[in-house]
Amino acid sequence: GAPTLRSVLDVVLDPGRDYELQTRNGAPDPVTTRGEGDTIVHHFEISNLARRVPEELRPSLTETEPLVRITTYRDWDQFASWWAALIRKQTEVTDAMRSKVAELTAGLGTEREKIDAIYRFVTTDIQYKAWEFGVHGYQPYSTAVIFERRHGDCKDKALLMNTLLGEAGIEAHPVLIFADPRRSEDDLSLAMVQHFNHCISYLPATDARPGMFLDGTAVYHPSNTLPDMDQGARVLVVHDEGGEIRDVPWTSAGENLDERTFDVKLDADGSALVHMVHEPRRSHAVAVRESLGNEPAKRREVLERELSALFGSIEIVSVATSGLADLSAPVRVEVEFRCKELATRQGGDLVLEPGFADDFLSAVTSKKEREFALILGPPWSTRQRVVYRLPDDFGPIGVPEPSQLDPRFGSFSSRWTRRADGSLEVERELSLETNRIEPQEYPAFREFATDVGQADRRTVIVRRKS
Repeated sequence: GAPTLRSVLDVVLDPGRDYELQTRNGAPDPVTTRGEGDTIVHHFEISNLARRVPEELRPSLTETEPLVRITTYRDWDQFASWWAALIRKQTEVTDAMRSKVAELTAGLGTEREKIDAIYRFVTTDIQYKAWEFGVHGYQPYSTAVIFERRHGDCKDKALLMNTLLGEAGIEAHPVLIFADPRRSEDDLSLAMVQHFNHCISYLPATDARPGMFLDGTAVYHPSNTLPDMDQGARVLVVHDEGGEIRDVPWTSAGENLDERTFDVKLDADGSALVHMVHEPRRSHAVAVRESLGNEPAKRREVLERELSALFGSIEIVSVATSGLADLSAPVRVEVEFRCKELATRQGGDLVLEPGFADDFLSAVTSKKEREFALILGPPWSTRQRVVYRLPDDFGPIGVPEPSQLDPRFGSFSSRWTRRADGSLEVERELSLETNRIEPQEYPAFREFATDVGQADRRTVIVRRKS
């Protein structure tokens, strides 16, 4: 965070070993000399480093700051062989583990059903606890110990899940990954353990399904939804015979959908009785399971806090949810609540908003320019449908023309409709299909955010009929 006049790094390398070297992001090439005992000394020096200017949602320092990497691993095959040898003896199958696999898969006909059953057991019945003393920072405990203790860290869970899947006849391999909910870019040319901070599993494709990544620490995630921190990563799949670099796919914006419908019964003073149906998918569904499924007794309290941020003072009348503990079931939340000031009063008129959502785009585009890329996380989309049931003798002065925006970053649409029963309906959809905005793209993205904001300010005025 401070400007630096001169920064020096001297690396002393033992003779008789092979080293791979990488410099990135403006780091200088080394000046190489001989040291004592035939050691090799790489001298790196850089001058006049400017102060690092803070910028929200920027890439990691690994992507942007001068960086030197040195490793003794020749390639990823050699690295994977080392780690495979370290974990191979940790794989054990006890009679208790065989019985558990038989219990979990009893009566299940398809491979996918068996995968889901074993995955749910590992994510929910095996608690996440990290005890990374000594070699266990790199080496999992034995699968028998993990199963018996019912706890482990990420690599423990991955190894146990792979072992249980193997007992069910399903091939699975450990995966080394850097968990990053925003996902900066990195170069994995050099094989080194510092590229990774997490471990998950990979199931190769079969005739019945595509290849799958599974995260044993993902408590609230069904098997088709990877945590945000895993998506988009370049990873190392470890086999006995070597390593394979693969890319974890992103969830599409259309799949990662947050959908809400609001049925609003307005009173002439601007208050309303609102019936909301919330049907989130993928990562949005995970957030709801986590916030509402963990402590059912606090659901009203949690929902009141969340809805008050959008509607001001509210009073919840009723709450109903789907079975949030069932990861295979779609998430559905129904809430009825009274809102004191849903519509803004202008004299005797009421002003109606086109939707109820936080202003995410304005928040991330407050700066006029950016030095670094804007990191947005996994693609996502929202869809809202609001039906305003107007007070007796009230009608709209007019409704805006539809809005439609289709830039390369995603899309936006908003449409008001007068319905035959006298109510008003507004449909709003926003999709962000990219996880990253480069500095040269930022002005166009900021313009998109401005256009969305202008469309969201196109309100409708309703007044009493004369």
